[in-house]
Amino acid sequence: MNRRRELLVLSAAGACGALRATSVMGAGTASPVRTMSPNASDGSLSIRDFGTTGDGVTDDTAALQRAIDHVRDEGLARRDTSHLPRLVLPSGRYILTDTINTVPWIKLCSVGGVLLDFQRLPTARNGIVCRNENMLAAGDLCYPGNRSAFLDGSGGTISVLGPGAARADGWGIVMGNRDARFLGEVRDAGGHNVVVTGWRGALRIDPVNTYLNAWTSCRFEQNREEAIYAAGMKGPSVNSGERMTFYDCTFSGSAHALNVCTDSQDFVFDACSFDFLNDVIHFGAGSGYGTVALSHCHIEGIDQSIVNAEKAGEQIRVAIDHSIVLPRRWHRNGEANAPRQLIGGRCSFSAVAVEFRFEAPVQSASTVLIGDDVHVETLNGLSFHGFDVLPSRIRCLNADAQFGHDPVGTPLERLSHWKAASGSRAGAAIAKANSEPLEKRDAHDSIGGRALVAKVSPASTSSATFALSAKSTFAVRPGDTLCAVSGVDYAGPAGTCTVSIDFLSADGSSMSRAINTGSQGAGVTGLRTVVPAGATLGLLSAGFSDWKGELRVTTLAAWAAA
Repeated sequence: MNRRRELLVLSAAGACGALRATSVMGAGTASPVRTMSPNASDGSLSIRDFGTTGDGVTDDTAALQRAIDHVRDEGLARRDTSHLPRLVLPSGRYILTDTINTVPWIKLCSVGGVLLDFQRLPTARNGIVCRNENMLAAGDLCYPGNRSAFLDGSGGTISVLGPGAARADGWGIVMGNRDARFLGEVRDAGGHNVVVTGWRGALRIDPVNTYLNAWTSCRFEQNREEAIYAAGMKGPSVNSGERMTFYDCTFSGSAHALNVCTDSQDFVFDACSFDFLNDVIHFGAGSGYGTVALSHCHIEGIDQSIVNAEKAGEQIRVAIDHSIVLPRRWHRNGEANAPRQLIGGRCSFSAVAVEFRFEAPVQSASTVLIGDDVHVETLNGLSFHGFDVLPSRIRCLNADAQFGHDPVGTPLERLSHWKAASGSRAGAAIAKANSEPLEKRDAHDSIGGRALVAKVSPASTSSATFALSAKSTFAVRPGDTLCAVSGVDYAGPAGTCTVSIDFLSADGSSMSRAINTGSQGAGVTGLRTVVPAGATLGLLSAGFSDWKGELRVTTLAAWAAA
């Protein structure tokens, strides 16, 4: 385009801006948009040229909206977003009292630290809304202006401060369209070096023509409900959810890091940190299908779950690899960082090379990291700092580790997978496990369940000696590390529990026994051992001595260390 033609187009853009003085783009468009040429050296416009002050006192809402509308109207007049000027935000504190509306092909770029201060915003409103609901067709280059961050803090962090996490009902940033009739797409956009704090949620993603967006080196922290909210709508999402990427970001101080309430969402998190949350990933009732992948991430300070898919659809998948999990509690920090269920609900799950750092022993033998309703795709290369943990009950080498195969009331001599050793002096049967009231338990721990109950009369002065072993052996490989656990939920004076694995050769000859005796009254007794050379079979058993009252064996399980 020659210079004369460009000037004509700019004049047309100015006329268009004047005609659109009451544009749907929102606040501050009552005055005609001025036509001005970009800075010749870098193709930029300063928002100061539109009347902003950044002094922390003056209301800059109308002036900032004028600057955005000016560039937007220029793009619409050209029918082309490939060579629009960027908007420079000089260092300062900009007081904003209404929603700022923009599109992904307008670039708001900082020079120095920029604070967009929405503390005086009405609490029900959102901060920055980025939509592309217009009739501008994609063109030969398919929205070229989208292909970079629309909030670019490369020259200095852009902070988006809300009315306060406790009272705000809006989101700091909203991305995506709501009306499928428009041609525009919110894609190839996102943010860089952005901090969003003090909102109901930091980032809301609407599910119409919204995909291929990326956020890098951002912090979404101290927001009430969620850092990222994938919002639902009536009916399925439209052309949305493909590869929403977050790299080198931090998510902290919210109920959820990611709350998915719509279908067809694929999120990728790489080199991110998740701190001080209830659930890291939460799937709501509207979630239908999609994958969330975490790679080289760090997770700690969570009160509830890494994955909560209790309300999810049937085709949700979560994959974690080469990451570290340190599940200390956030608000409930008086509770021990002991193994507990961290993944639950209707989802598929895989974990590869994930390190779990627990700081206290297993407190419930009924607890596994992955719930029974989860479809486990693969578990490989998991490590557990300090304590052996059963990742999932499907990893058990022995059958019926939770005494769930036989119906309640089945006596010991009729159990399918267990038998009492000779000399056992207590009758036993499968029963419902005794449990504390729900309010006294972790909501994500196993509650109730089954138990093998060995009863001794409370009036008896003698103690019970009881030995239990599996009826069937399981296959082992020399050199593998095996773990075993025996769990007791006891009533009355507690005794001592032992857990052991007998190793056998292929012909059934006994080779050696690995055994561990728990401390007096221990609820969980664990064993770690290496399969000796020549062994091909293992047999699991447990012994209980010096018990009085009622003995409830809740778990007897063996598994290979990941």
